[in-house]
Amino acid sequence: MNKYQYRARVSSKLACNNRYGLKVNGSTKSKKIYELITFYPKELWNKLYSKDSGLSLSSTCYQGLLQKIKIVEPVLIEVIDKKKRIRRARKYYNL
Repeated sequence: MNKYQYRARVSSKLACNNRYGLKVNGSTKSKKIYELITFYPKELWNKLYSKDSGLSLSSTCYQGLLQKIKIVEPVLIEVIDKKKRIRRARKYYNL
């Protein structure tokens, strides 16, 4: 690999108008991202932060999801913030 070759991205960021199949209650809902944010924000949030998900949203979609989660289930944001603080502390103290 020379200096002009870049590593291939594992996942691409999905825009708000891209379709995505989200499994909800055993059935797959294939809708656009902004519709999933409106109808199934908790399921999309859990999929986004699950291990080995490979899902990545563009910044505008993520901010929309974040605003919706703040209204629906603010505890989920606190859990993610706690994990981020622990990760930063481990990095700072080289644990």
